[in-house]
Amino acid sequence: MRLGKRVVDAFKFLFTNPLIFLVYLPITLLGLLSVYVDFTTTLNSVLAVLYMAVMLSLTSFVFAFIILKTAYYESNKKVTFKQNFSVSKGKFLPLLLAEFIMILAVIIISTLINFVSLIWTTNLGIAVSIVLAILFIALLVKLLLFAPSSVLKGGLGFGESWKLEKLKRFFELLLLVVAYSLISFGLSYVPYAGYLIDSLVFGPVLMIIITMLYLDYLKK
Repeated sequence: MRLGKRVVDAFKFLFTNPLIFLVYLPITLLGLLSVYVDFTTTLNSVLAVLYMAVMLSLTSFVFAFIILKTAYYESNKKVTFKQNFSVSKGKFLPLLLAEFIMILAVIIISTLINFVSLIWTTNLGIAVSIVLAILFIALLVKLLLFAPSSVLKGGLGFGESWKLEKLKRFFELLLLVVAYSLISFGLSYVPYAGYLIDSLVFGPVLMIIITMLYLDYLKK
């Protein structure tokens, strides 16, 4: 199965390139900060906006770095850390915009689903909420390849992701998302170490797998 092979490839790639852990570390540390800082006060609400802006920008850059490094690895192209870092600086802005749009979409649609479930408490209302949630998850999976597409081809990447995902590929990516969600959920019950493993290992691995699958899909 292609997905199984790519999962193995991704772990091998990650652990033979430990610099990826170093590049991903700031995201992990910023994630820990959100656990220990209360953003609910008026002053901290301003800090929360700043925090989210920094987190989103940093995440976009790191993802661009990982996507490019994976693409170079797949094409057997030798690139230094400095070269990879330099190219990432010129590639992450479209991804930043695409991620911002995705976050807005998640907030808006999640709010809509919650609103429907609150004002329409009958069985029909619950059914509508469930259908909306399923359709939304399907939409997110259809757009899952936007990140490598945005970095490697330019633009937001939504259109190409939608076109590349045929039925078999859709279920392949859905399986990936479900598996990652279950692993992440399980690790959330392990104090401290669970978060570190989830963030530092499974975070970059997920992006590496998505990039590898994207490159596979382009060949067919």
